[in-house]
Amino acid sequence: MTDSAGETSTTADVLFIGGGVIGLAVAWRAAQRGLSVVVADPDPGGGASHAAAGMLTPVAEAAYAERELFKLGSRSLASYPGFVAELTELTGAAVKMVAGTREELGAIKAYLDQGSPFDYAAFPWGDEDDETEAPGGDGPEP
Repeated sequence: MTDSAGETSTTADVLFIGGGVIGLAVAWRAAQRGLSVVVADPDPGGGASHAAAGMLTPVAEAAYAERELFKLGSRSLASYPGFVAELTELTGAAVKMVAGTREELGAIKAYLDQGSPFDYAAFPWGDEDDETEAPGGDGPEP
């Protein structure tokens, strides 16, 4: 679109600042609801996504007396498996869980044993019986 001064401009219903996991997920949902969206990110991949800034941990995020925040976090956590299933169906890409330690791997396996849309892979990087995730996740696809 060109304005009266001859400058090119972009208009949208919603502008998302940040194209990380959360920004893209919310922009995707807004677009699904018919809004036009623009995502602006000066450093794609350089934000907080790699630091688990989008973790869904309602108990850890809500301080005492923040019942509404806890309820919101709990609803978000409960809806996440459906979100993952929809994203996987649309993209063909599986959502992975990565473990950095034996303890994390054990927790992931216990979670998956309860039924989950996630996949995981363990890559030996110590002795033959070591199933701890390789540093950096450099290993074969499951």
